[in-house]
Amino acid sequence: MRRLPRLALLVGLCAGACSLQDFSSLNRCAGKPDSAACPLPQAGAPSSSGTAQGGTAAAGGSATEGGAVENNAGGLAAGAGYDVAGQAGDGAAGAPPKPPGLRALYAYAPNDPDTPEASKSIRADLEIINDSPAEVPLAGITLRYYYTYEAAQNSEKSCLSDEQRALATCSTISVAFASYSSASGLANAYFELTFTDAPDAMLGANGGSSGRIKLSVQKPKYELQNLTNDYSYDGTVLTLQEWPKVTLQRDGEILFGTPP
Repeated sequence: MRRLPRLALLVGLCAGACSLQDFSSLNRCAGKPDSAACPLPQAGAPSSSGTAQGGTAAAGGSATEGGAVENNAGGLAAGAGYDVAGQAGDGAAGAPPKPPGLRALYAYAPNDPDTPEASKSIRADLEIINDSPAEVPLAGITLRYYYTYEAAQNSEKSCLSDEQRALATCSTISVAFASYSSASGLANAYFELTFTDAPDAMLGANGGSSGRIKLSVQKPKYELQNLTNDYSYDGTVLTLQEWPKVTLQRDGEILFGTPP
């Protein structure tokens, strides 16, 4: 009568945790007294299946609080927003992605009856956008527009901006012209916009704008020039859009765009 409860206890303990080898031992020890060869399992003892308190351990690992699994290398296995390499996964409360910074927008402004092949001026609408989480002084920013000049460099500018409340106004914009040496042969000059006459102007954080700058630059006496071989020109871009062929520098460092 004493052996039946012992056998029942063995079956109950192994019901959810024993392997095939465990059942083989159970069959071999059935009906035999407690001994070193056939020990009676103690209630609460862990089985060989790897079940641990707080979660299910992976091979070679142990469960941590909350059920996440820590492996022997010290990393966290899948769960709680981490991947098996211990890096923050999509569900983790990791560091947010670094926000983008400053960028330049461009649009071509056609002027009838000029054609791109024979134009009296280069006309470009430009804008600066600040996507960073902090205000940025406008005075430290420079925009460069690259082109190929025929006969003489462009040497005059006209500001056509009509946005009265724009951060960058015609009275605060300076334009300078310079030769440019390009291994690609895509440009031999550029004109450069600076905003040193607006020392207190600040581009607002998270989308702050300089306002639309409507610029026209031309040669003396409006000599005709070909726009189609200008690196920064595109006659199909008629509305402002992000434009990497206009570079944006801040304190001498290019932050946006690719020069030719």
